[in-house]
Amino acid sequence: MYPKDKYTIEVFALCYNEEHILQAFIDHYKNNFNATITFFDNHSTDNSLSIIKENGCNYESYDSDNTMDERYLLQIKNNCWKNSKADFVIVCDTDEFLEIPTDIEGCTIIKTRGFDMIGELDSRLGVYNEIYSKRIMFSPKHIQEINYTAGCHYCSPVGKIVENKVHALMLHRKYISEQHIIDRYQSFSHRNSKYNRDAGFCLHYDQKRESIIGNMFQYLRNNAQII
Repeated sequence: MYPKDKYTIEVFALCYNEEHILQAFIDHYKNNFNATITFFDNHSTDNSLSIIKENGCNYESYDSDNTMDERYLLQIKNNCWKNSKADFVIVCDTDEFLEIPTDIEGCTIIKTRGFDMIGELDSRLGVYNEIYSKRIMFSPKHIQEINYTAGCHYCSPVGKIVENKVHALMLHRKYISEQHIIDRYQSFSHRNSKYNRDAGFCLHYDQKRESIIGNMFQYLRNNAQII
């Protein structure tokens, strides 16, 4: 079992209109990791900031011209943790819930198995997804650069690399309901920057037709297992 009080943990998370998931995210990382949490907010227009403040979390705002632009996201994730004095940092999105089954003594970067979870935020039903097997937790004392690539699914860390033997779980809690995804994709498609489109980033948000999303949910329902 992961000893939540053995290590100091700082969580750094991106935020834009995440009121639907913020409380669950904050509770997860405070209860399971005793973590300090900092959100980088992209001028949310919902109740996100109130939830962040009410829970005693830190926040910083950043401006991207009201667009979703991968350059800003990479800049933040590749650098926001560098002044941390914690034993470990977790650099993630608000729909990424890390679970560690064992102690990680001696490790400097945590390898994971990623799962797309389906259903409400406490669901244990999921489907393995290799691209969500992200390295989101690592030691800032031993890793000098994390070098995430677009989407932050992959990285090329620089420093002392010691991985855990037992994979942690990276639970991607995005697929809450079909209507939730339809609404989110529509919102993100409207905000996708010219830079992203020219580079071919985040184009899946344009696939907001109900039939495509419905097919994805049917696939998850047919293949989900208890995680």
